[in-house]
Amino acid sequence: MEVISLSKIISSLDAGVSVNGEQRPKETGELGVLKVSAVSSGTFNPTAHKAVIPHDLSRVKESPKKGHIIVSRSNTPELVGACGYCYEDHPNLYLSDKLWQIKLNKDAHIDPEWLYHSISTPRALSYISQLATGSSKSMQNISKENFLSLDVLTPPYDSQLNISKVARLFETEITTLQLLISEKEKLHSGLKQQLLSGKRRLPKFSKPWITLCFSDFFDEFLILNNDRTITVPLTCSKIHGIILQSQKFDKRVASKDLGRYKIVRMGDLIYDPMLLWDKSIGFLTAVDSGVVSPAYSTFHFDGSVAPREYFEFRFDTAYMRYQFQKISQGTNTRRRKAPAKDFLSIQFSLPSDPMEINTITSILSTSKT
Repeated sequence: MEVISLSKIISSLDAGVSVNGEQRPKETGELGVLKVSAVSSGTFNPTAHKAVIPHDLSRVKESPKKGHIIVSRSNTPELVGACGYCYEDHPNLYLSDKLWQIKLNKDAHIDPEWLYHSISTPRALSYISQLATGSSKSMQNISKENFLSLDVLTPPYDSQLNISKVARLFETEITTLQLLISEKEKLHSGLKQQLLSGKRRLPKFSKPWITLCFSDFFDEFLILNNDRTITVPLTCSKIHGIILQSQKFDKRVASKDLGRYKIVRMGDLIYDPMLLWDKSIGFLTAVDSGVVSPAYSTFHFDGSVAPREYFEFRFDTAYMRYQFQKISQGTNTRRRKAPAKDFLSIQFSLPSDPMEINTITSILSTSKT
């Protein structure tokens, strides 16, 4: 094993050029220019590209080639230096000016696939990030000189090939697992839409479905934290539901004085009226009690007919997302207010038999795990 500088084994870092692209993938016979996101995940993704406009077709340069490494020389501080390995030629795709293609010295005795894994390690990416520069904190650049100053601990060539072989096996397993997860998510989503809409009925259940409103299950309430005894601020996240504010923000966002905040307790439903259209809604399950912004809408939940999990699945359907968008009012695309009275008036169909509701909930819970 010896430590070798990239400058000793790389003959050139060949960049593409800046060309204009349409906001769509290329079609058959067209040329595409790669985005920096083509390597942001740590693998080479040829689908991350834009169709080159006709006027710039003559200017494209540097097509990704089999056995080569593509590197992002310009990206966010966390992603600058991210790279991907090309397992095949892509003659109709070209690098942008923010991407490099590594060319190795012919006598370097370096396996390019091993080198790809070596410079993709957290240590290597951290080193590159520290040397990146730029006037914008959101976009940093690494110079060729600084990139080539990276040292790599290099095993003998035969060992490099063995490492690459093992890494390839792991990547194949990971890709297979990702496909299985994706298929399972599709199955769960399709099952959810069919079971919650009544398009698919479960055997042994024949009672008719009924139409109800959210007002049949939820009551809006307001309890202010006047005595300031509750000191745990919560926030509403569309991904994670109701969570501690400290889990989402690096600094305190809530006011120092929580007297005007609303008290909520385990099992209550909360949503952000300005972001309900984006599914910013959830039940409090993380803590026994806390406070939320006075702008939030808060509801007590009656789970005697249908359990909380049933509504969590229902909130995540296409039909309900449409209803949330429909009741959200305002001209600002990102901030549209959904009044509580309109939320409570949303109608939906559900089984009249509580046993069928519980069975649907159980099936969806199983298919999700």
